[in-house]
Amino acid sequence: MNIKSNSRPPGAFPVSNRTQHVSLFGAALTIMAMLYAHSGFATQNFVLYGLVIVSAMLALSSSRPLQATKCFPFIAVFFLYGTISIAWSDSPKQTTGALAVAFAELVIGLWLGRLGGDRSSSRTVQLAFVSIAVACLISGILVPELGNNASDDGWHGLMSSKNELGIFAAFALLHVVTYGRRKGRIVRIVLLGLVLLLSRSQGALVAALAALAIQLMASRIYFPKLRTHRLKHGRPLAFIAGVLVLVGTVWLVGGQLLALLGKDATLTRRTDIWQVLLTWGELEPWFGGGFAAQLYSGSAMQSAIQMVAGPTVHTAHNGYIPVYLGLGWLGVTLFTVALWSVPLIIHRIRRLNVHATRTDVLYAIGTLVVYLVIAISEDTTFKRGALLCLMIAVGRLSRHVELHGGGHGDPSLMVASKLTSHLPQAVVIQSKGRRDIS
Repeated sequence: MNIKSNSRPPGAFPVSNRTQHVSLFGAALTIMAMLYAHSGFATQNFVLYGLVIVSAMLALSSSRPLQATKCFPFIAVFFLYGTISIAWSDSPKQTTGALAVAFAELVIGLWLGRLGGDRSSSRTVQLAFVSIAVACLISGILVPELGNNASDDGWHGLMSSKNELGIFAAFALLHVVTYGRRKGRIVRIVLLGLVLLLSRSQGALVAALAALAIQLMASRIYFPKLRTHRLKHGRPLAFIAGVLVLVGTVWLVGGQLLALLGKDATLTRRTDIWQVLLTWGELEPWFGGGFAAQLYSGSAMQSAIQMVAGPTVHTAHNGYIPVYLGLGWLGVTLFTVALWSVPLIIHRIRRLNVHATRTDVLYAIGTLVVYLVIAISEDTTFKRGALLCLMIAVGRLSRHVELHGGGHGDPSLMVASKLTSHLPQAVVIQSKGRRDIS
């Protein structure tokens, strides 16, 4: 028997107009801080302290964003292992600071993903993305050195480098394509696409195109009968992206894609950097030298990579090797399992055949692709806003796990359902095309 009730579903929090404005400001400020804190400016410590305070307040708030980790327990296990690595870290101070930033991205991302029971959350985050993109575009026009910067030949805007802007634009574009409303949607897509192209970040561009292509294929395979304005108008763009990715793959075999992107066989000395880092990693292969305790200003490892790549290189230009350097093969294993839990839950949730889950499933698929692809050429696994965007998707998935329960006998969702059994029982009003929960 279906029960009608005004009580909100678990995992969804009431959003008043005032709260919506506050969360909008917090989303814009947070995303900007995550990307901006990567620079070496004197305000970095101030940003770090601010993120710690905000994340602590949210973690202890009534919205309980960390409750989402019950659905993805290996994410919590990985962070716990990273925290323990302070005990043997080569630089405990660096490890503590990096963990604080990563924890802030985790908590704030989950909070934004779980905030609101309907489209209010996606609209809030989307407006924050667009606002920052407009600010970066206007600042580059008004201040020429923030536009076509001569140091790395790319548009910076308010970000610390062109790659930061490219990473931001890739995640923002995916969000608008997936959740954008029909009114003004094309304008927002063109705006974010322009910002992405102006950044001239080839890695971010490839990641965005790959995500749109895979999102298109997933929508065709998982939801062949789905007809909503979001996906209907987004499919032509995703189809074009898919064609470009396929053509690019063919060119890659012959080396022509590298020439098109302005890269040589070493990916602009990236492979030389990776070889140096992997050699260092052999010194502590199993447990590593502590989470993010190797590459920082003045460290021996940074000096080593600058000898082969030049004095302007400050990162590993890869997001996976630092996991190996900091936490060893054990950390790599935990990180792999934690990431694998995301597509596993995606697959289980889409089998529920609940109409409300479909857009969030496609968004999670696209976000995961951007996260994985960008990490091939940029150090983004736990900073620069990438983890935050992935956790927004994870937070939205966790709401569906709590709302729709255990997944027809699937162990992972049954455990998640038991862990959240203390929440109010889900009540859904019967509507056409939707599954009823009684």
